[in-house]
Amino acid sequence: MNNLFQRFASLLVDLRGVFTQTSWEEHFDTLFVTYEGKGIDFKPFFETNENQLMLKGTDISFKFVIDGSSPFYDGDFIKTSRYIQNEQTILLTVSVNKKIGFSLNDNQILFFEMESFLSFFKWQNEKFLSILQSVNYEKFIHIYLPVDKMFKNHFVKIIPINDLGKYHVEPLGEKQIQEIRIIRESREELTRVEHWFPFPHAFSLDTNHENLNRQLQQNLFFVSLIHIANKFKDNIFTIRGQKNLELAHDETFIPKNASILYSIFKFSFGAEQTQDKLEITRNIITIYLHQETIKQLDEQLDKMKQTIERHFSMYVQDKIKKFFDDTKDAIDLAHKYALEAREAADKIATNISTSILALITAVFSGIVVMARGNFLFLVVALGLHILYFLLSYSFNRHFALKKQTDINYIYDLTNENFTNIALDEKEQIKEKYVTPAINSIRSNLKKYFWLTFGMIVFMIVLILGTYLTQDLFTNQNEQLDKNIPVEQNQTNKNKSLNGNNNELQENVSKGKSSNTN
Repeated sequence: MNNLFQRFASLLVDLRGVFTQTSWEEHFDTLFVTYEGKGIDFKPFFETNENQLMLKGTDISFKFVIDGSSPFYDGDFIKTSRYIQNEQTILLTVSVNKKIGFSLNDNQILFFEMESFLSFFKWQNEKFLSILQSVNYEKFIHIYLPVDKMFKNHFVKIIPINDLGKYHVEPLGEKQIQEIRIIRESREELTRVEHWFPFPHAFSLDTNHENLNRQLQQNLFFVSLIHIANKFKDNIFTIRGQKNLELAHDETFIPKNASILYSIFKFSFGAEQTQDKLEITRNIITIYLHQETIKQLDEQLDKMKQTIERHFSMYVQDKIKKFFDDTKDAIDLAHKYALEAREAADKIATNISTSILALITAVFSGIVVMARGNFLFLVVALGLHILYFLLSYSFNRHFALKKQTDINYIYDLTNENFTNIALDEKEQIKEKYVTPAINSIRSNLKKYFWLTFGMIVFMIVLILGTYLTQDLFTNQNEQLDKNIPVEQNQTNKNKSLNGNNNELQENVSKGKSSNTN
């Protein structure tokens, strides 16, 4: 226990036993207590060593006013006590900054008197809200009060004041931290309020103190209602459902069913489907309330809770059926666009075959032209083929990429209509059916590019090779042309000699025949 706190608590008990307490003013941070008595009682009270030490060098302030004269502070009283008359009236004000003097952190609240605490412990008290706003909501909140035992839930502990210093402020469980995070995000999106409000969890406690319980229930009821309502402004809770409902805040109203409204709040702000649940809750509340009063709301809460849970169960069943229908439609849609993507990929494959055929045609044309030795004709023929390949590739690539983009865009746009399917499930369907088909377009385009590039390079090399070797081909052709006439003349000469010989032989034969006769 904090030593100064222990000494201060004992001092208050002793002062109350000797003097008359005239005022008590306690806030979250500070405490001011005023006592009245005679000089004959004050002098011996502060002559003890323990009380004299309290007057010197502590965070506790003592203010003495003697018969309305100028005040004395702290240790100055000891110096002037010898001049104080026994019958003189003395007013003593004892004050302390609780946060500094007792080393309290932001998650610790301490009150010596329950009534002082309850005067601030109201959900619309600005000072109370500012204190709770500075709290670290990933740790427990410790509230030290004059109670006889500890009361706690998963977020708050109400601890006997004499146990200050016995308990460290522990972190919340991971589940509770996650729950608060979800509520914070959801209420920022789904509820409009004028300023910050605490979470209802801080008030979900049951103690053995009647007045404290009453204030806890009131806070729990109205803070839960703030989260459920669409808007809270100018002390009016606005709920929009089947009709617009406006409920005026009544600070004197003590609810009987705050725990039920808190259950409805926890159901509505659950981990999943918060918007759907909250919409159902608001619709049911506006249907049940025929008189726009907080009292009627409190009376109808039990029926509302059962109806809300039943309607949500039916809603879930409808969503499950719609989910399976939407899943089937989503898969059909994926099949459809996958088929279109496959057709685009097949078209590219067809263009590849066409390009290969064009290459073969270009090669044969080159061979024929080279055989004839007409280089210009070769350049024109292969140049036209190159132009054809470039234009064909450019147009086919443009339309293939446009088809790919259109398929992705239209598929995603259409897929947004399937609201019952989670995003990760939509992605899985797309990855399974559409993405492979899209990838085949990309793969075929890559093959088409390298084939076109290779063919163009081949034809350029063919042109350059022909250009560099055309003199050799020309010389060979000219030599061939020269050789043909020589060979023809030699053949004619041989034929002439052969003819003359034959004629001579015939004449000789005829002469021999004449001589014989």
